[in-house]
Amino acid sequence: MALPRINSRYPVLLMLACTLLIAIPQVLAQLTEEELEYEHIPEVYDPADYEYLIPEAPEGAVAWQTLTQVEEVILEDPDGYDIVKPKFAEAVSALDEQEIKIMGFMYPLDSTEKQAHFLLTAYPPSCPYCLPAGPSQMIEVRCEQPITFTWNPILIEGRLKILEDDEYGLYYRMTAVRLAKE
Repeated sequence: MALPRINSRYPVLLMLACTLLIAIPQVLAQLTEEELEYEHIPEVYDPADYEYLIPEAPEGAVAWQTLTQVEEVILEDPDGYDIVKPKFAEAVSALDEQEIKIMGFMYPLDSTEKQAHFLLTAYPPSCPYCLPAGPSQMIEVRCEQPITFTWNPILIEGRLKILEDDEYGLYYRMTAVRLAKE
């Protein structure tokens, strides 16, 4: 009897969810009442309602609107499963292997105060079980020195790598990352 095929992303996503279940309560315990206030959520979801949450790119930084210029092409693998492959716009492809600055929100992957490996997202984290953005609006970050977690947007700089076939479905990775000055 053949074993069922298990998508290799499921164990990683399960680990991420468990890590967040540990990390988020520790972070929430440090918030003030003012930081915990929230706005009314509209009854009908429209992504345009949330664009105000994306931090504006400072001068010299890449805007998230540039990185979202990606077409998702659905292909079929030899076993008959659908695969989503990114097709990057020329403006995005030109950033591959370049030193860039970008402003976004930290999405912790560890339960420590300082993060050396995290996701930078266009939108602030809002749920410990859900990623706040799609793959064109998040970057896997590897830091030179750990960065203290904050709920506020941060400006970072480092080398951007465009990922065309990442096993986790990510489109971008930054290495040698450090906090940048505006």
